[in-house]
Amino acid sequence: MQEIQGSRRGEYEGSRKRLGITREMVYLQQAPPREIVIVHLEVDDPEQVLSRLVASAFAFDRWLKRQILEIHGLDLSQSLPATSKELVFTWQAS
Repeated sequence: MQEIQGSRRGEYEGSRKRLGITREMVYLQQAPPREIVIVHLEVDDPEQVLSRLVASAFAFDRWLKRQILEIHGLDLSQSLPATSKELVFTWQAS
C-alpha cells in the first residue's frame, strides 16, 4: 500500500482506469492471530475486472499480481475457477 500510495501512484491510477474500476476501498481487519484484507471495488462491469487483471500484460498489473501472490498467497496469474453467486441482501439509504 505504501508503494501504491507513493512511487507507484500514477501506475496504479492508470491500472484502475484500464480495468474499469471507478472506486476502490481497502480495509485491514485485525482478527488475531492474523490480519484480513477486505477489498471493495466499484465497477461498471464486475464480471470483467478480474479476468482483465488476470490477462493483463501491463508492467504495473504484473507487479501487483506478484505482490498479491507473495503477500496473500493468491495467484492471479492463473484463471480462477468459475464460481456462482447469489445476492442474498441489499440495502440502500433513501
